[in-house]
Amino acid sequence: MGITHNFHVDTCIGILIADFIGGLSIGWWKRNHNVQHIVTNSPEHDPDIEHIPVFAISTRFFSSLRSTYYDKIMHFDRVAQFAVRYQHYLYYPILLLGRFNLYIRSWEYLFLGQAPRKGPAWWHRHLEMLGQVVFWYWFGYRLLYLSIPTAWDRFVFVMVSHCVTAPLHVQITLSHFAMSTADLGVHESFPQKMLRTTMDVDCP
Repeated sequence: MGITHNFHVDTCIGILIADFIGGLSIGWWKRNHNVQHIVTNSPEHDPDIEHIPVFAISTRFFSSLRSTYYDKIMHFDRVAQFAVRYQHYLYYPILLLGRFNLYIRSWEYLFLGQAPRKGPAWWHRHLEMLGQVVFWYWFGYRLLYLSIPTAWDRFVFVMVSHCVTAPLHVQITLSHFAMSTADLGVHESFPQKMLRTTMDVDCP
């Protein structure tokens, strides 16, 4: 399902909005979001709760789990031990920077080989990369560099414009962070798991 019910047309609409206008990768978001809703709140598999070294929403992260999504060990090292000890204080300040994390994840997806290179969607990556160039031209160069006179004012503009998105990051993370991370096995139905691991956060 989608807007036009055509895979390529709908993807192009997403690329226009996410990449060209927003500077984020729609391909990364779809990959991340689809995996997250298949294995919601699974510490080993769900990328949306794998935030070591800054957050650990399950004690299972203390054993340096291997992420199947990122294909790496999430080391619970000294930095993580320190940050997690104070995560209840760091939660909101870190989420103020959430948009910068989305840039990083988007670039990893597009430039480090995570995007499809074969099959019917092989060209989506190239269109997204063009979208990134266009975004950073109009936002980074035309708007930020040419229209704002000083480096300090540019910094303030970027921080304010990016930090105001924090309530969205809070809403999205709270809908899962506060819920169960237990693995009840293969006999638990998919709808039951979704209800157990996801909380509806009302937004006015």
